[in-house]
Amino acid sequence: LYHGDLSISHSTISGNLANSVGGGGGIYATGVYPNGPAGTVTIIDSTISNNAGGYGGGITLAIDAVTITDSRITGNQSNGAANPRGGGVLVQNVHNSATFRVERTLVSGNAISGDQGFGGGICVVGGTFELYDSAVVNNTVIGSTKARAGGVMLENATATIGNSTLSGNSINGPTSGGGAIMLDGDDDVVTASLDLRNSTVSGNASNNT
Repeated sequence: LYHGDLSISHSTISGNLANSVGGGGGIYATGVYPNGPAGTVTIIDSTISNNAGGYGGGITLAIDAVTITDSRITGNQSNGAANPRGGGVLVQNVHNSATFRVERTLVSGNAISGDQGFGGGICVVGGTFELYDSAVVNNTVIGSTKARAGGVMLENATATIGNSTLSGNSINGPTSGGGAIMLDGDDDVVTASLDLRNSTVSGNASNNT
């Protein structure tokens, strides 16, 4: 989808493929940047599974308002040759006011493999991210030079995670970091922050190989 709004409910998107340099094996949507309307995406009670792409294996969005509720994002793969991000979901918030909210959703069994892999389950770039009453579990990153954030990668983003579970996520690579979560700010220009509330973070692994 280009330059519009997207609503998906009570649906299954499965078994789709974008090539190694393409994003969003299951869903790809982008707004008009830098000055045009950015659009919205709403996903309700849907399954995004077993899709693959170069980045954002299940979902790739460059949209200013994203909401995912009561859904399942499972078994997707991001396998780009360089810098694959977001095995399950990649949201690139170009505007600082952009919002990405996930509620009552399972993000599980997604994977990244490539040169520098970031965010096996979810990767958020910029804007505000909220994760509530959800599970990010058993996602993996394998990077040949770098591996970051088996569960959730936050790049220049402000995040709140509440009443959620991050468990069994793992990363494998020569310079690994953040089995469950990694925050990465842009030096002194943009910062990344996380408010973690009433959540369980357990059994995640960072393996330097």
